[in-house]
Amino acid sequence: MAELAEQASNWGSHRVFWIDSSKLEGDLEFYRNNAHQFDAIGINPIRGFRLPTVAPLVALRREIHGLILVGVGPLFDISHIKQLSELQVLVVDGPKERASLENFEKLTEFHGDWHKALRVPKRVRVLALNRFAPKTADLTELAELKQLIGLNLTSPGIRSLQQIGSLALLNNLEITGAAKLATLHNIEVLQHLRSVDLFKCPAVSDHELVGACKQITALRFARCGAIKSLAFVESMPALERFSFLGTDVLDGNMRPVLGLKAVGFDARPHFSHTQREVDEILGSRKHG
Repeated sequence: MAELAEQASNWGSHRVFWIDSSKLEGDLEFYRNNAHQFDAIGINPIRGFRLPTVAPLVALRREIHGLILVGVGPLFDISHIKQLSELQVLVVDGPKERASLENFEKLTEFHGDWHKALRVPKRVRVLALNRFAPKTADLTELAELKQLIGLNLTSPGIRSLQQIGSLALLNNLEITGAAKLATLHNIEVLQHLRSVDLFKCPAVSDHELVGACKQITALRFARCGAIKSLAFVESMPALERFSFLGTDVLDGNMRPVLGLKAVGFDARPHFSHTQREVDEILGSRKHG
């Protein structure tokens, strides 16, 4: 029993039991009897799952409410996932086969690859998509997801955030590798945003629009297009942490961030303060 307990760990906010296919029958029985302790079953070759398919999990289709499938090869067979109709959480990372979500009426969280035939259930609250590339080059395709509170896009082919205003409940926005994203226009209407994280978005130039989102506590513009000025930070009363590593600030004035709890950046010759100087100021206020 102790050995089986060691197969459990946290994946994000979820408690996961990782299946070892070398003792498949025992692991499935353990999960059947202890499903109430877990949010999901996990499949990962590094964790001991060596089979080429999820087919054995169908026996627990009523008990499995979450499936975390990571690190498997491109030929891994996910065709049997559709029989796990009780799924609320689904993570698919690795298989070349495209995931279909039509059978999951209870699904509230999905992480996986985008494809043209993908239809995300309207009740989904957390969505992470790789290579999201709709014809509109914006967020129109996601506009009906009114319950969405978390959105993560990796390597998306978008040029704007058009229709993001439809996601009125959005708390967390993360965009990585959006080479063509040129504007944050429309983000200013989101009054429930708590965190915004942009990484490798070199074409973005209107960073100041986030200043209208008064509830943001954490902000990152890492390796993004140059920020004109940090003055917008002064209009963000809830902001505590701001990182702009690898991103230039054209006017060089660091004073607007000196009232925050944590700041991270790469010092440049025209900046008014170095990272060390900012740290000392923040530290003195913390202990003052």
